[in-house]
Amino acid sequence: MPFIYHYLKDFPAGLANLDSDGELAGMYLKTGRVTCLSKEKRDHVIEFREIDRHNFFEVIDLKVAEEQKHFVAPNVFSLAQAKAFPECICLAIYHGDVLVGFTMYCMDYDDKEYWIYRLLIDAKHQSKGYGKAAMEKLIERIKQDQEHKVIYLSFEPENNPAKGLYKKLGFEADGRVIDGEIVYKLVY
Repeated sequence: MPFIYHYLKDFPAGLANLDSDGELAGMYLKTGRVTCLSKEKRDHVIEFREIDRHNFFEVIDLKVAEEQKHFVAPNVFSLAQAKAFPECICLAIYHGDVLVGFTMYCMDYDDKEYWIYRLLIDAKHQSKGYGKAAMEKLIERIKQDQEHKVIYLSFEPENNPAKGLYKKLGFEADGRVIDGEIVYKLVY
């Protein structure tokens, strides 16, 4: 067992998160934020689940921070939109058994291209790498369709955290602004 396990095993529960091999998967501060979580560990623990009667109310209760509310539609609106636009696929984002977020994507009815319409990580789960991990997993899911080679998304111009994340993932501005939102694309 690694040395770090012997050092951390006596710490209060929740301070260190060790995986089954005794490897450090996450270190928690008093705020509960993960300060180290490798890509491999994030990918291993993030999973998409369908939204059903068992998690519906939890999904609609997910909220972003107050200052972010104008950047993303409430999940109840997105779920209603998906009912009216059946091409939209809504997924709950889980870290283990904990619901941390929501995403919605689709093959757009008008342009026949993939669009990521929503990504919402609950305020209490932000800054832990879940948004990036969910985007990476969603991109890989969309890439399974070999007939398409581009993914679009859009965001409010003042949403700098989203812009930074999307750029890190390889998205670039495509020159359009739709309904006041900047359109980015990922060509693969």
